[in-house]
Amino acid sequence: MSVYTDDQKRSWERDGYFIVKDAVDPAMVPELREAARRVKQKIRVGELDIYTDWKGDGDPFHFGGLLAPRCGEPIFAEYMGSKPLLDYVFAQMGTDLRLGNCTIFTNPHGEPFICPWHRDDGLRYDQEEEPELEYLRQPRKFCRWELALVDDYSLHLVPGSHRRYRTDQELRVTQQGLDEELEGDLKVHFKAGETIFFTGDCLHRAVHEPDCERLTVSASFQVHHFAEPEESGRMEWMLEEGVREWLPESLHFYYDRWVEHHSLGKGD
Repeated sequence: MSVYTDDQKRSWERDGYFIVKDAVDPAMVPELREAARRVKQKIRVGELDIYTDWKGDGDPFHFGGLLAPRCGEPIFAEYMGSKPLLDYVFAQMGTDLRLGNCTIFTNPHGEPFICPWHRDDGLRYDQEEEPELEYLRQPRKFCRWELALVDDYSLHLVPGSHRRYRTDQELRVTQQGLDEELEGDLKVHFKAGETIFFTGDCLHRAVHEPDCERLTVSASFQVHHFAEPEESGRMEWMLEEGVREWLPESLHFYYDRWVEHHSLGKGD
């Protein structure tokens, strides 16, 4: 089966997402799952923290640095450089890319947690209609996806919302950070080993329950020629000694572009 079919492209353009089963080698999924559990446990007990978003003490809901040598789990870099995944990325975006992020979304253990409705990357929630539409009309800059390592019931999105201004309800909910179902709210259920490619311009949120495990890889590549030099921020670890050697050869070109871009951003 060829990747990025006409049906998938139509789904992306109309709804803002599509789900596939063949963007990862099935044999790799159990290895990724166990590696994610090991990293999460190290973070919870204070043995590791490259960058982490916390719900409470010892209770992460999002953690990164998975490609760092000190994370100690080479399977994540192997996955990012794997042919089934890169075939999908290249079919959508071409190869004029630089390496993006690789993180895990997970369920906090202590209590329910909702990540509020949002769009990714640069939207101000007080924007008027025309500036927001101008933002949404920008050329696509990212190939972003999530890979479920266990069945995922947490992601909600509003299909088609990447093509329009927010409704009155969406304006109120995003501006006030309200826990409220939106009209057209799709509760996305995808199974372990399935990948959802979606645009962060779709309104989306995550709803976590402490007794329902979530281990979902969230990762990206970014179009290189759109990039303006910028600070490395929470990706500072990417500039540490030994990172390039840790990565598979299939990622070296895209890592080198990332370093070039962020070295410029630091004024080096």
